[in-house]
Amino acid sequence: GDSKTAIKKLVADDMIFSDKMDAYTYLGINRLNPGLALFYLNEGDKVNALDITNKAKVLLDDYFNSKKATTEILRGKNYVTYGYSKLGYLYGKAGDLVKAKEVFEKAIAIADGSYDGGNTDYVLGQEDDRVIQTEALLEIATNQGEVGLLDESKQTIEKLQKIIQQTNNNKDKISNLSSINYNIMEDGILSKKHLDYFYETVENNIKLIYPNITKESISISEKNKITILINSSRYIFVTTKNKTESYKYLKEASKMVTNIKEPAVKNEKLSSLIGIYVDVLDDIDKGIEISNTFSKSADRMSGIKTVAVYASNYDKFRDSDLAIVDTDNDGKPDFFSYGVTEQQIANSELILDDDSDGDGILDSEDLTPFFYKK
Repeated sequence: GDSKTAIKKLVADDMIFSDKMDAYTYLGINRLNPGLALFYLNEGDKVNALDITNKAKVLLDDYFNSKKATTEILRGKNYVTYGYSKLGYLYGKAGDLVKAKEVFEKAIAIADGSYDGGNTDYVLGQEDDRVIQTEALLEIATNQGEVGLLDESKQTIEKLQKIIQQTNNNKDKISNLSSINYNIMEDGILSKKHLDYFYETVENNIKLIYPNITKESISISEKNKITILINSSRYIFVTTKNKTESYKYLKEASKMVTNIKEPAVKNEKLSSLIGIYVDVLDDIDKGIEISNTFSKSADRMSGIKTVAVYASNYDKFRDSDLAIVDTDNDGKPDFFSYGVTEQQIANSELILDDDSDGDGILDSEDLTPFFYKK
């Protein structure tokens, strides 16, 4: 609760640069171990998060200008992956996309070798295998996508593909291109207009990995398209709260699932659909409906159990510990969690809902404030 004391401890003279940077931000690239800035973001306090991120940038700028990172490995780690790319993520999550773009651009210039006219005191990409360079660009592209800078993320991926082609080590080339495929498959997308682009990116990467592959056999399998559609639906709803658009993706994915012949694969995709419907969209009825489409009774029971597990983890404000319940899905909490202080509420962007079920009747006058059947 005492950020000034925490900051004094962070800037202790005997701490090495990387430890200070982690303490300001988060441990390496592991956001499960938050430093001060990410801690504030998790608390919904973007003002203090921005303040701490600015302090981290001053620290990184001083380190960068001192040219203390003498090897490519250290430059890739301290300047980009654990440095400016990480700051871009924090600035984006704190709502300052202008600064996010600024530090991402610097990170890219270091990673692609263009910073300061290619000054080898700063840039990456001097080694033949370019592994450090590609890892740095992949981290930048991922962070750009996570804060909603999709066009910039797309450009970084295109730049990354070109650089990977210059890699002499074919094993590393395959590994890095596969990493792009994996990130796209796992993370999905944020906007429907990018769906075809991501399909195309995966197919192009397959072609680069296997240059002799035939055009007929390069198309993405239906099960991978289903994965992209499901994850896209998740990200669209989480970032825009557009349930209608989210359902469009799931409807298309559901059609594809019905055509899958292998029972194990079909069950896996049905379970994924249950997860997105119940855990993200709070549509328990749809989850149960999908559970009843399993062919075997044991699988149907397993599906119902999955619905129950997701339903028990209900939390409409996963990025904040201040509230959980939002009956009408309007982004306003019905009430705040026990122990939350007025100062925490004031520092957050959350506003208490005075009509929890969205029926047009104020809670203070509503006999059933949390129930409205249209």
